[in-house]
Amino acid sequence: MASETKPLKVLISVGSKGNPQQEAFVKEIRSFFGGQGLQPVTAGSDVYKNQIPLVTVQECLRECCGVAVIAFERIYVEKGLERRGSQNKPVDKTIRTTVWNHMEFAMAVVLGLPLLVIAEEGLEPEGAVEGKGIYVQRVKLETGVVHGQEFIGIFQDWKQQCKSFSEHPDWKVKFDPEHMRVGEFIEFVKKLEVKLLWTLIVMALGAIGIVATAAYQLGTWAPHK
Repeated sequence: MASETKPLKVLISVGSKGNPQQEAFVKEIRSFFGGQGLQPVTAGSDVYKNQIPLVTVQECLRECCGVAVIAFERIYVEKGLERRGSQNKPVDKTIRTTVWNHMEFAMAVVLGLPLLVIAEEGLEPEGAVEGKGIYVQRVKLETGVVHGQEFIGIFQDWKQQCKSFSEHPDWKVKFDPEHMRVGEFIEFVKKLEVKLLWTLIVMALGAIGIVATAAYQLGTWAPHK
């Protein structure tokens, strides 16, 4: 008897506790994925662990062969300013998605996972939904989107990328700089596409900055001998 094909596990990055329209949209996407041989998972929705949420996301990503970002309105700004005190750019009547979309997107980029980005029309084009280096589908949150020609075409291409990723386990390099040797780190960088390298460098510099700041602050209040 022929063995059943194991579904490809993919992470869905999406905000929680949305309004009825958002919840219906996500439900349709998840149902569509399931019917296409994928197993969608979401940290904090399908997976719960007694640890820091970002660690749970990291563990989920290492078990997945792709990431789908579903970005919709989380924050509405009626009237505001960006870079207040310098450029004072008005950001009136703008909508922004959850910060978790941006964080999970960045983690997926570092791990080299295939990405599919679906964004609600009107979202501020920043971070995961900015559209630099990857195509962003901007859609209305309504049923039937999964049957559109554009959606199906891009989805099938992404699904094939996920399948290819799952068939090449040597691509799944576990990025754990705390325990990596220099040679392993270099090998990891070689496996990344060139367009992802700068993302890795920026994140590494950011981490160094955080550590340096914490060390300085610790030194300012620690009792002196």
